[in-house]
Amino acid sequence: AMAEEKGLRQTKVLMVVEEELSQKLKVLNQRRAAIMPFLASREVINLKMLSISQKALLVDKIDELLVQLKQDIRDLEEDTQPIAPENAIGRVSRMDAINNKSVAEESLRQAKARQITLQEAKENITHPDFGKCFSCKEAIPFERLLFRPESRRCTQCAR
Repeated sequence: AMAEEKGLRQTKVLMVVEEELSQKLKVLNQRRAAIMPFLASREVINLKMLSISQKALLVDKIDELLVQLKQDIRDLEEDTQPIAPENAIGRVSRMDAINNKSVAEESLRQAKARQITLQEAKENITHPDFGKCFSCKEAIPFERLLFRPESRRCTQCAR
């Protein structure tokens, strides 16, 4: 009889606990239903905007690229110095040197242009539109920005 009474009490306790859990679950589901539209819109915003940590990574990447470009520009400036006639072994080697100088001058021009666009990207990284395609206004994939932080167009519009 005692065992039966103990079993009945445990069953009643379990029923009460089950009812309380059911009520709490109902309240949680109501809260979730009320919050979901907000979370959904926030998720969309997060997908279209870069996070603070992503922007910090991009600043580090830009700094790294700027240091490398500075060194490249120094090297290219040396390669674009005038070619002294006495340094030529013969006519062909002088022509090669002139050709190499032209290639170095173009590389120098491109390096300086990229340096400027990287500096602009670094300055604009805090702007809310940074990371949005200039053409279609969609988010530029973070991987593309890591590869070319100065990108102003998504891969689709860049084609």
